[in-house]
Amino acid sequence: MGNSNKIFASFIDKKLSLVKQCDFCLIPKIKTTEYFRSMYGDLPHTLDIPGVPTTFTVLQDLVPIAEQGGHLLLIPNIHSISLAAIRDKKGLSIARDVVLHSLRKYFPNNPIFIFEHGPGFLDGESIACGGCHLDHAHGHLLVLPKWSQLTPIKNRMEEVLSTYGWGIKNLNAIYSDEIFTNIAKNTGINPYLHIGMVMPDSTRISLTYVQTIKSLNIPSQLLRIIISKIIYKQTSSTYWHWKDIQMGFVSPQRLKQLKRNIVVFRKITGF
Repeated sequence: MGNSNKIFASFIDKKLSLVKQCDFCLIPKIKTTEYFRSMYGDLPHTLDIPGVPTTFTVLQDLVPIAEQGGHLLLIPNIHSISLAAIRDKKGLSIARDVVLHSLRKYFPNNPIFIFEHGPGFLDGESIACGGCHLDHAHGHLLVLPKWSQLTPIKNRMEEVLSTYGWGIKNLNAIYSDEIFTNIAKNTGINPYLHIGMVMPDSTRISLTYVQTIKSLNIPSQLLRIIISKIIYKQTSSTYWHWKDIQMGFVSPQRLKQLKRNIVVFRKITGF
């Protein structure tokens, strides 16, 4: 481990020593969450995908924004604030590849969009970087329609960020062919946005935007909003906002669609 990585790991360890067990820390043991159970009954929140290391867990998103319910979350079993902060780099790489290969098996012609709102620290203060304020690392993988491209998603995200004060320097994304791995070498302990796409021909591309100033605000759940609008032409928060939906601010038709998609994905894949 390089010196910069050692410093990063030491800083994170000190911060984590102050963190109590979160809801996501319990999922590997109890296989569900209060919110998932309230919406979908006895179905487990977790998915059993053969080959995923035992140090990681795969969930189906509470409110899938993807084809046939194919919106998954990859989480470490041991608490970590972001994928960049995960110690088990090899396990993360294996888990990512297993999930991508499994999705590709059942959706061979669909691009898979990935993203993470990566929390971090600026001036010693914890910054969520536009996530859902769940301080447990989770990377999103979404099966999108066959025609989907990364560029419109990227462009819309940068447009929104620019209205929140992100200038040219901050919007200078770091390009890579790595998905979810080796993020810290570019971000350090800083918060970040990580997006990317895996195409049907297995081409991978990712972009990482590093937040360097605390005043650079980011709308909560920004990527969920953008995917809903750009890909599915949906602008109402009752389409993408899990809390609005869980609290009942949603039409019976949308709730029925969500329940159908949760079940359909599991029937298609057997997970």
